[in-house]
Amino acid sequence: SKEEVLGRPIFDMYQSDSNEDAKKAFKSFVETGEVRDFELQLERKDGNKIDVSLNASAVRDEDGNVLYSRSVWRDITEHKKVEEKLTIKNRELQTFYDAAVGRELKVIELKKEINELFEKSGEKPKYDIIM
Repeated sequence: SKEEVLGRPIFDMYQSDSNEDAKKAFKSFVETGEVRDFELQLERKDGNKIDVSLNASAVRDEDGNVLYSRSVWRDITEHKKVEEKLTIKNRELQTFYDAAVGRELKVIELKKEINELFEKSGEKPKYDIIM
C-alpha cells in the first residue's frame, strides 16, 4: 500500500539480487536526471519477487537542483515469464533445427559417397544432389 512504501529507504524495497542494478539506475538518475525502462526486481512483503521496469525523471528547482523525482515502476512479471518461455521454446527449436540440418547434411554426404562408388564401378550416379 501507499502507506507501506512512503518513507521507506528506496533500496530496502529491491530484492537483494537486484541491489547492484538499483544502484546503477540511481547513479544514472543522478548523472542524467532520468532513468528509462530499467529492469529491476522488487521484493514484496511476502518475500516473493516482482519484476518491474523503472522510469524516473527529475523535478528541478530554478537553479537546476533536483528536488525530487517522478518515478514509476511498471509490473513486467508476466512479460518476463512469457519471455522466459519464449527463450526455452527457441532453444528447443534450435536444437531440433540443428539435429535436422545435421541429419540432412549426413544424408547428402552419404549420397555423394554412393554416387562416387557408382562412378568408380562405371555406372551412372544414382542421386541428384541439389545444394
